[in-house]
Amino acid sequence: MEKRQAFELSELIRLYGVAGDICKVDRDNRIGLDALIILLWLKGAGSASPKRISFELNFNPSKTTRCIERLLRYSLVEENLNVADLRESILSIAPKGWKVISELERSVAGDLIDDMLDFSVRFRRAIAQHNECYEECKLTEGRARVLSVLYLSENPMTISDLCACAKLKQPSVSMMVDWLAGKNLVLNDAGSVDGRTRSIRLSDSGETAACALMGML
Repeated sequence: MEKRQAFELSELIRLYGVAGDICKVDRDNRIGLDALIILLWLKGAGSASPKRISFELNFNPSKTTRCIERLLRYSLVEENLNVADLRESILSIAPKGWKVISELERSVAGDLIDDMLDFSVRFRRAIAQHNECYEECKLTEGRARVLSVLYLSENPMTISDLCACAKLKQPSVSMMVDWLAGKNLVLNDAGSVDGRTRSIRLSDSGETAACALMGML
């Protein structure tokens, strides 16, 4: 199958790496990447209701609610009633939130953050579209990361390779690979004589699913 992709593997690794760098800056507070994505998105939007945040970032409402609660707990956003609709709240960045954004931009170049934010929104939208088409193989963001890395790689990969490229932790990647193998999306072969090293590649079904996912970006 001819691969017509919008990204090279190195570009995908760079974008995942920026997300990881943002989380490293947040290590003390552990606000979480999803909540930080909302905070960074609000920088451009100015203010927004939870409903609009869910729509624009392609978060499900429960995830948006959890992230907003975390941002409010750390006093990074302010919540006010919408004067046009008193049933709805409007969120904006609080002074402490602007300080966190400044710290992020000092540690990670602003244009890289913008690229990561844009990609994250499009990636989540692509995952949602994929899950509507393939209800029996619904992807989380982590599973989609693994699929995308395998799709853009020229060779089979080990668990360590996938961790390094997808910027995910080993236990999580192992569980994701097992799930993907159970759905016949990846082939999980013994990569060494003792069987301790696994060689992972896409199956034909995985190739089709990954191609569709990347085509939605």
